[in-house]
Amino acid sequence: MTQYLYLRGSNYYFNRRIHHKTLRISLRTTQTYIARERAAILYLLTNRCLRASMTPNEIRHIAKLKAEELHEEWLEARIGSKLSDGDLERELFNDDIGESVLQEELALGRLNKSQTLNAETDLMFIALKRRSYAQLRNPENLLLSTETSKIQKSPNKRPEILISDKLEAFIEDKRAKRSSIKDASLKEYRLAVQELIDILGDINVLDIRYVEAVNYRETMRKLPKHRNISKAYRSKTIQELLELDIPDKDLLSAKTINDRLSQLSSYFDWLERCEDIKKNPFRNLRIETNVTSYVSYKTNDLKDIFSSPIYVNSPYSRRKTTTQSHWWLIILGAFTGARIGELMQMRLEDITESDGILSMTVTDEGEGMSTKTSAGKRKFPVLPILLTLGFREYVEAMKKTTATTLLPDIAIGKDKAGSIASNWFGRYKQKHLSSSLNQKGKVFHSFRHTFISNALKCDIDITKLQQIVGHESKILAETETYKGDGYSQEQLLRELNKFEYKDLDIKTLKNDWRRLNIMK
Repeated sequence: MTQYLYLRGSNYYFNRRIHHKTLRISLRTTQTYIARERAAILYLLTNRCLRASMTPNEIRHIAKLKAEELHEEWLEARIGSKLSDGDLERELFNDDIGESVLQEELALGRLNKSQTLNAETDLMFIALKRRSYAQLRNPENLLLSTETSKIQKSPNKRPEILISDKLEAFIEDKRAKRSSIKDASLKEYRLAVQELIDILGDINVLDIRYVEAVNYRETMRKLPKHRNISKAYRSKTIQELLELDIPDKDLLSAKTINDRLSQLSSYFDWLERCEDIKKNPFRNLRIETNVTSYVSYKTNDLKDIFSSPIYVNSPYSRRKTTTQSHWWLIILGAFTGARIGELMQMRLEDITESDGILSMTVTDEGEGMSTKTSAGKRKFPVLPILLTLGFREYVEAMKKTTATTLLPDIAIGKDKAGSIASNWFGRYKQKHLSSSLNQKGKVFHSFRHTFISNALKCDIDITKLQQIVGHESKILAETETYKGDGYSQEQLLRELNKFEYKDLDIKTLKNDWRRLNIMK
């Protein structure tokens, strides 16, 4: 039974994985041999529940009731016993004989599964009676047991709150406070809490202290990413995963772990405000992250990208599924610095012209639209090189179709607007670009890093650049209040006219997008 015991502090818990969920029940003892006996009984009970095709929640409920029943029986059932010392001695003697026979039968392997189950049950019952008799012979322990029972039965005892019990109430509170919160964000909270339950079990929130929180964090550092999707990992339990030698590249990133810790800290902060716990154990648990996780593209990288199959007359570019949307997605990523989700949800009506300046607007005003931050809502001029390539003509051509978005032939992700486009670019890069472009950290978001770092090299004013790319202006500090709508499109365009990628000329791609398909 040792493998089903979990020691936290000085207290033992019954711990078993059932249908991909962890059942963890306090055994209410600090004694190892008592814990083993109780764990054995709970093991047999959960086996019976499984044979009865009960759900994990039903098993958890019945097992918990049984554990509490056992505890009370061990403390109280002996009170008032009328057995004489002689009766007790004779029964103990008979138990000793029966125990020897059962142990011999088990050791020789003479019993079938059903007989083995009954034999183990009898052995556990004998062990229970021995403990009961020992308590009956010690009045001091008996008194202590009675007092303990009274305390446990006190009507003032606070009800147990499991980790999962208040999750939905927390989610509703999040919605009430911020109606614009995205379903994807709420999904992340649920995922973080479920992973905590997978690792610790759905235990009482009061039993989660700093030690348990650190245990969760360190366990997460040993788990693979996409463990519920990857064929190599999805069928394995947490314990089985921990026993594997998982390559570093397959492990969860520090950023992902910190995101989970932040989400759990938010949940436990809320539990603290509700006075369900005294202190949030997930505060200040973040681990060090590599702030340069995204790698900027070099000039040679950009040359390779813009001479790859989609930008030349190739079998790939002649496929029906290769569209103008795909062609412009990469171009716009490299020459606007916009996030992929911003580009994917941008509507044709968000491309406007005033005083001869064509501008793009990032907004959250449309149905299902959102921005990462308040600074993400912005308007910025289109770079001259994009106009040279035919961007204005492309927009006008799209307006003559049934399309409403700027890049209509790439589906918008359900949880994150740019997820499908990002996956497409990842596949394209892997199949059609050189190995140097497939190194870790070189992803679509690298275009944003490349654009910003190159803009600074072109001596573009940093406060204007922050407005263009949607960064919070830390330089202005309190004077940000007086900025109003920010710099005019004319002022921003004067800065953007400085922008160029040194030694990169893509003017030969002018109107090249026209040879590709329009699906809409």
